[in-house]
Amino acid sequence: MIGRLLNTLSYRLRRELRDWRKSNASLRENAWPWYQRVLIFAGNRPVRYPLGLFSVVIMLSATIWGFHALSALISVETAPPAPVVDSRFYTLWTVQAAIAAMIYPIVIGFVSLLLQRRHSAKASLHVYLHDSAAILTGLSALLLVAAMATQFFFISTAGNAVLTDWLILDGVWFLLNILGVIWFLARTFDYLRPERRADIMRAYAINHVWPAEMRRNLEYHLFCGAVHYGWLPGPGYGDDNNNSSTAILPSPVGRGMGSVQVAGKCKGSWMIKDVRFRSLSLAIRSWQRREERLAESADDQPELFSGLRQSRLFILPLVPGDRYEEKVGLCRTEGDSGLRGWERWLTRWSFVLVPVTGKTASLSIGDILNGLITEVQVAMESGEEAAFREALHELVDLHVALLLAGDFVTDTGQRDNYANLVDRSHMFESRMHDLWAREYRRLYEGAVDRLSASDTYFSAMAHVTGWLISRLGEVRPVSISSNLLRLSRYLHYRLNRWWSKTGEEQGLLDHGPCHPGTLNVPAFTAYESAIKTFIGAWESLKNDRFPPTRDEPLEWGEYGEITELYTEHLDGTLTMLFDSLSLGNKEGAEWLCDSLMKWWNTIRFRFDNSYYYIRDERKLTLELLRKPWSEAREIMDLSLAGNDEARAPKALWAACVHNYPACRWVTRKVRNGFVIPS
Repeated sequence: MIGRLLNTLSYRLRRELRDWRKSNASLRENAWPWYQRVLIFAGNRPVRYPLGLFSVVIMLSATIWGFHALSALISVETAPPAPVVDSRFYTLWTVQAAIAAMIYPIVIGFVSLLLQRRHSAKASLHVYLHDSAAILTGLSALLLVAAMATQFFFISTAGNAVLTDWLILDGVWFLLNILGVIWFLARTFDYLRPERRADIMRAYAINHVWPAEMRRNLEYHLFCGAVHYGWLPGPGYGDDNNNSSTAILPSPVGRGMGSVQVAGKCKGSWMIKDVRFRSLSLAIRSWQRREERLAESADDQPELFSGLRQSRLFILPLVPGDRYEEKVGLCRTEGDSGLRGWERWLTRWSFVLVPVTGKTASLSIGDILNGLITEVQVAMESGEEAAFREALHELVDLHVALLLAGDFVTDTGQRDNYANLVDRSHMFESRMHDLWAREYRRLYEGAVDRLSASDTYFSAMAHVTGWLISRLGEVRPVSISSNLLRLSRYLHYRLNRWWSKTGEEQGLLDHGPCHPGTLNVPAFTAYESAIKTFIGAWESLKNDRFPPTRDEPLEWGEYGEITELYTEHLDGTLTMLFDSLSLGNKEGAEWLCDSLMKWWNTIRFRFDNSYYYIRDERKLTLELLRKPWSEAREIMDLSLAGNDEARAPKALWAACVHNYPACRWVTRKVRNGFVIPS
């Protein structure tokens, strides 16, 4: 309620996450049961919660002892000793100590020894310890032993009633520990089974690692876009439609701009946890009104520099999650006047600072993917084809599951994906899905390097992009799938470099665009097999993997989205052709030229069913796909086909793609007899 009233960043973030969990079917299918979520949540702080329970038990034990001692002072009767209760106390104490001393060290040591043989031991061991609640339940068992040891010193002064109450209190904790041991052993046995280990890793990544990583990046995105979402008064810095003399810049870009207006002296390390946008807006509006009055009365107007108006700026250089730095400050301004006293106070109050606690062990999606890729790479280098296929499919399954789990629906009803968020921890602020895809490059390099020994690995890696795109299905935005096409282009790039290196080793030193050449056997045989496999996998993307199918109708707006896949594929084909030509790779250039000749014909075979709808096909461009269907349909004469509009959008889309400049260039060159220099 308070968060909604003050329009805090944490409130906005919670609402986004709540809507995401409700709308994402993949997330619901892989969701943990409630008790597992409780254990994982407590396992994030495996020391805090057992220590808290220990403190509560000690306090209750002291309260029970004090209450009965006070009752004994008031009453004239004395409680007789009860040795049978003592024996039960000692039995419970001994059993709990034996469990804590034997089960946990032996099992954890065995699993650790087993995982050390895996090259992804860091991620695997972290997932095992957290998923099985080993540290949480093991520490809880040890602290129960410590609590009973504390009670032991007061047994001689405690009566029958005190011991009975203590035994009930300890017994409840002991039952909880037994449930924890059962959970720990059950999850351990599951984790030791290879087929279940992959499922556990995938569920852990989807339910714990991915939401935590996405929450951190989404928090950064929402804060930097506060002006765009209307939570802070605009205009934003760099807005092309900014006719005002002031602008707001909530971004780390402004760390060195302007002068510090709000800075407080804090002892120790502090971190920004939350932002209250409503109160911050009041201070910003007051500053804006004053700066606008000064701008109107000033003789010199703001100048233009590189297309941006040099506005009076209100800068928020520190984003939530950053450590507070006094030299940077919470607020900086550029202009004729700074902030007034009450504006400084209100701005400072709008930022919630908390002390920085000790860093906890965390795992990122990159760590998990890197561990799996290392497993695939090791299996490839050792020549274990079965292990290679198993590890590769496990990697692809996890990658697809993460992208499906990031799918959500915006307020406008459009589909988007949280994997498209910028990773704030990356130096160049690349998007998360792009960083995940880059991890595959090591596998492509390894597959090409082993091409002389075996083409099995190259063949598998050539089809990875197709596996990913076909399983993503309706995941949006399409830029995620089009980015995966660059993986295949990178594989061809590495293949060309292998051709160049091998050719130079065979004496082909002057190869180039004016001196094409071919390899000698047996390298020629290996390259020919590889380029055939690559071209087949590359063409299958366009022919079989991209939407829509021949009989699949789509809405007009969806055709505009999927166009990026086809244009990226055609541009990639041309780029790879020119790369082969620049190296003088005659064999590769001939195969890619053949692929270009067939590029449009295969699409025409799939979609050539309604060209008679279109009046003048030559004037159509991809810009038409951005217009609404009510306007685009005027290009077509629907009366010739009996007013059948069911297949009209597909025909109009195919005509626009055919008029894409690269496609026209290919058609013209092929028609004019374009050949590879020989």
